[in-house]
Amino acid sequence: MARVVAITGAGRGIGLAIARRFAALGDRLALNFLDAGENLDAVLGEAKANGGDGMALKGDISRPEDATAFIGAAEERYGQIDVLSTTPESSFLWRPRNALGINGRAPSPSIFPALGHASERRCRG
Repeated sequence: MARVVAITGAGRGIGLAIARRFAALGDRLALNFLDAGENLDAVLGEAKANGGDGMALKGDISRPEDATAFIGAAEERYGQIDVLSTTPESSFLWRPRNALGINGRAPSPSIFPALGHASERRCRG
């Protein structure tokens, strides 16, 4: 069975490249983007052509409510998430302190609590 792959920052750059790779493998994709969502039509089409599936949801993953909505939508559609790929926003320079979320702009601080809520929902139901 194809994996369920959730990718943040999938609209461009590294996130888009990661999405293309998993689409080529025929996985089921949950793609988050802030802008450049038009790039994802071809990715979703490729996933379907290779036996997979896909969905795209616009949102700012650094905001807890958007992160929770993204993870919730992926779980609602597919029932689980097997692979999570988070990428730093392309709007700031890559530096180790940014990667740790110290400036509040990296996705990790919001996405992990959202995953915790997802796990709680699975355990209850």
